[in-house]
Amino acid sequence: MRRLLLIITGLGLFLGIVGAAGAYRLAVYAPLAPGDALYGVQTQVQQWWWGVGETTRAWGIPGSAAAGTAGSPNAPEGQTSASGTRGTAVANLNNPHAVPFPAGADVKHSFFPLKGGHAGLTCETCHQTGAYRGTNAACLSCHQDDDAHAGANGADCAACHNITDWKDVNFDHSNIGDTDCSECHTAPANHYQGLCRSCHTDTTNFSNAVFNHALIGSTDCAVCHTPPANHYSGACSLCHSDTADFRNAFFNHVVIGDTDCSACHTPPPNHYSGSCRACHADTTNFRNAFFSHAVIGDTDCSACHTPPPNHYSGSCRACHGDTTNFRNAFFSHAVIGDTDCSACHTPPPNHYSGSCRACHGDTTNFRNASFNHTFPINHEGANGQCETCHPGGNTATYTCYNCHNEGETVRKHNEEGIGNIGNCVQCHADGREGDD
Repeated sequence: MRRLLLIITGLGLFLGIVGAAGAYRLAVYAPLAPGDALYGVQTQVQQWWWGVGETTRAWGIPGSAAAGTAGSPNAPEGQTSASGTRGTAVANLNNPHAVPFPAGADVKHSFFPLKGGHAGLTCETCHQTGAYRGTNAACLSCHQDDDAHAGANGADCAACHNITDWKDVNFDHSNIGDTDCSECHTAPANHYQGLCRSCHTDTTNFSNAVFNHALIGSTDCAVCHTPPANHYSGACSLCHSDTADFRNAFFNHVVIGDTDCSACHTPPPNHYSGSCRACHADTTNFRNAFFSHAVIGDTDCSACHTPPPNHYSGSCRACHGDTTNFRNAFFSHAVIGDTDCSACHTPPPNHYSGSCRACHGDTTNFRNASFNHTFPINHEGANGQCETCHPGGNTATYTCYNCHNEGETVRKHNEEGIGNIGNCVQCHADGREGDD
């Protein structure tokens, strides 16, 4: 019976010591914030523990909670320990152990939402030492190596970047003041050297740029724009007044004075070598040209114009009096004297070989021809068929033997003592038999 009482007493003493130790840890080594659910319980335990410490100290128990030895916890907040120091109820541990949250625990993290790029993080990613309170929430505390700006744009990364996509940037350019765009952006080669904002006012799209050319004063366009090859070397503004469209250009030719057009314009091959303005008075359209032939004096047309093949080799103006239309030509045949038409005109094949003017008296129309055929063209059976007397269409010769029997004709002429019968029309000009 005595043994049973001793066992029960020892067990009670053991449980008391364990409970006291647990209360001690709750009171001093796991401090809670005023808003935590167990903060009130912890405060009561601290008060109790401090009272136990004072009692044991009064009993002279060495090493008690309130013995005031080195390393003992401070007194509860608002009370004074036996050593005379005022406590804060927070224990100081030199090497605390990490206390992980259980798997699947519903941790309230609203002060730093774990979403977007932070959704897949574990606690240890940010709380490597197990210290949860006081963790730095600034982006650069984790993303120092990702800062492409090397700190030049400050530490407020969230001003431009969001946690969903680091490259999805939205920068409020209204915050940069008078800082020029080139401080952050690199202009392309051969770019305008002035302020970027002179052209780029749309900060969401650099391509949407408009330059106010009123700002350049007397600076010439060529300072920024490169003219094409063989371009006019004078001031660009003489032609290009529309700064929105370089193609909408107009040049006031009054300013060139006596400078010839060929100084800027290249004439086509085989062009008139004289002054361009002799023909081109309309500077808006080179095709609208008129040449006053009065200025050429005695110069022949062939000096500028190439006649077609087999053309009359004489003076062009003998036919071409209308200088606005070469086709409107008239030739006075009175000037050719006894020159035959065939000197300029080629007769068709098998044509009459005699003088052209024997038939062609109308020089304005070759088809209006009248031929005076001294021999009757309806003689015997000819009936106006030239081939009857002129076989093959050769009018230079003729024969009578297509109708008359050659042997009979020779015999009769021999009987008459006529031996030369090669030229019938000499005796029979009208086709009739002559008297003896």
